[in-house]
Amino acid sequence: MKKYLFILSVSVNILSVTLLLGLGYMYHDKIIDRLSPQRQADILLIGDSRIAQENWQNLLGRTDIRNCAAGGLTTQQILWGIERGNLNCSPEICILEGGINDLLMGIPVERICNNFQAIISLLEKNKVIPILQTVIYTTDDPEVNLQVTEVNNCLKKLSLQRNICLLDINSFLSDGQRLNPKLSTDGIHLKAEAYEIWSGHLNLRIDSLLRKEYK
Repeated sequence: MKKYLFILSVSVNILSVTLLLGLGYMYHDKIIDRLSPQRQADILLIGDSRIAQENWQNLLGRTDIRNCAAGGLTTQQILWGIERGNLNCSPEICILEGGINDLLMGIPVERICNNFQAIISLLEKNKVIPILQTVIYTTDDPEVNLQVTEVNNCLKKLSLQRNICLLDINSFLSDGQRLNPKLSTDGIHLKAEAYEIWSGHLNLRIDSLLRKEYK
């Protein structure tokens, strides 16, 4: 009996340590941000769970990143976060992603577009260069996906009117008018493979903007 309890205890401890190490790896950059919230970062990530997940420092091969994204955020909450100090790290570039939670909550497309306009205006007022990300489709909700297309059309117009970089994520993650099911864990969130694809395209945009900035 004692031998059984000892083996069980060791197994539980190993499992706990493995879990903690895994979480530490996944949220390494966010843990650092919490411990040193005022540290300077050239690149700021803001958005919902789709960009909050994964270790973007590893994905982009950079250490000058701060990730202020969080699961469940709407575009209004993203705006509030910027107003309340998310720019304290003095970023040069802001990767802006969001919108799916708004749509799932029934928030009108027009209000979402207005929120994106307000966010962009606030970033530009603080001399931060935005890189807009299109809203990623779901795998199996045609009604929501139609609204995603509407929001993305708005973002495309905004990017042209304001001369802002727009990364069309759906152009390499979608299967027609939906997120490729092979790249999703649950119909909304992304697998590691999707992040590898996304980050590769994003890195090209970041490098291009930084080259222009320092010319």
